Amino acid sequence: MKLFKIPLVAVLFFTTFVSTVFAQLPPDESGKAVNDVVTESILPPHPYPTLPSNPIFGQDHSYSVVFRGNGEAVVTLKVIFTNTSSSVSNRIYLRVPKVEPKEILAYQIYKPETCIRYTDYPNRIAPTPGYDIDYTCEEYNKADYYGGYFGDASYYKARTDYSGDTLTIYLPKSVRADSSGALFVYFRAFGYAKKDLIGGFNYTFETLKANESIRNLTVGISTDSELYLKDAKGEVNYRFDEASLAPLSEAQYGVALTNPKVTSFVSGIGRGTVTKTASNLASLESYTVKGVYADSKIKLYQKEIFYGLVVLLLLVAGFWFTTRFVYKRLHSMKLTKEEKTDKIQDNFRSGVIIAAVTFFSPLLMVAYTFALILLSSSRMFNYGYDYLGAVLFIIVVILSIAVYGVLLFFPALYVGLKKGLHWALATFLMTVFWVAFYVFVIVVILSIFGQNSRVPVIF
Repeated sequence: MKLFKIPLVAVLFFTTFVSTVFAQLPPDESGKAVNDVVTESILPPHPYPTLPSNPIFGQDHSYSVVFRGNGEAVVTLKVIFTNTSSSVSNRIYLRVPKVEPKEILAYQIYKPETCIRYTDYPNRIAPTPGYDIDYTCEEYNKADYYGGYFGDASYYKARTDYSGDTLTIYLPKSVRADSSGALFVYFRAFGYAKKDLIGGFNYTFETLKANESIRNLTVGISTDSELYLKDAKGEVNYRFDEASLAPLSEAQYGVALTNPKVTSFVSGIGRGTVTKTASNLASLESYTVKGVYADSKIKLYQKEIFYGLVVLLLLVAGFWFTTRFVYKRLHSMKLTKEEKTDKIQDNFRSGVIIAAVTFFSPLLMVAYTFALILLSSSRMFNYGYDYLGAVLFIIVVILSIAVYGVLLFFPALYVGLKKGLHWALATFLMTVFWVAFYVFVIVVILSIFGQNSRVPVIF
């Protein structure tokens, strides 16, 4: 019985998915019957590739801006857009705020479209080779520009027109309705950066405005190799090589250009030493990036240095007035000539001792802080794995409070018990002055030389 069921199941499976139909055809010329076998499949026809849907929330803009020592900015903009109209699009409008661009060049990025369905044969992916038949394409595979891959792209030089503040770009290849496209624009402009009194440049870069909303926006700021950019992260050179643009300068209108260097250049638009991002900008809305660059790192922090010097001068003035007050108070006391001489000598010795103590006490605080930084990088503080690190951390915190308290207040307290309140106040002010001075020096040194430094790890 089991042997009978197995062939029966196989026959049912075969007749379910593939049915063989024997059709009786008319007899041939000799009167013999002709049988033909037709095989049909109930499986669904070959599915068409799923087309990627274009974003409907606006364009994508990417900027690479390079500032130069003369205040000029070299701007490269990549625009990815969608034609949301019901007809083809062959123009793009951009508004350039506050500056007048020079040497404008524009290129359309074009990715080839392939036909995925023909009118005469709707179930055929492509025409059958070997047949000279004019097939009409009914549906194209729309190129996806939002994905960021331009390996198979070619570039067409586009004509531009700049009038008022509006830049019009005429696309060599029209973009179909509900399809995406891409282009990039290159220009130079003065007016983004202004030179200050000591030679630094304060820049304010405002992005171009579009008639449509902007979904994603990226601005990469860089400088020439001999310049320094404030708030720079790392020392990677993101400036583009102008040699990669040489093939573009020789491009002719209406002629496709394919070059790996140009593709690499286009893929890098949006990178920079300082990078800012924004999203969901309304139509005709711009985004502003501000910063400072100079030929010296000290010039980058002129405001911080100025404010630090003001605080330092205030502390010096406070110390001078306090010392002058104490000195007048001592001289107003009615003492004999010998007593005044001894008093002055004693005050001089005490002043020298206090100056030395107040100088070295903050210095010890700095040394202790540096030791804490080294200790904090030790793996012993990795208390996620054991309790020793947590206990050590608590001990160090308590010890640090005691150490900082002693180094800051003990000199003034000791002098106050020996010499009086006025001397204690002078000692405390001197200690605070040297603490502020050391902090200021450390901040300046770290700002200038320690942007990318790392603390050594103690194992």
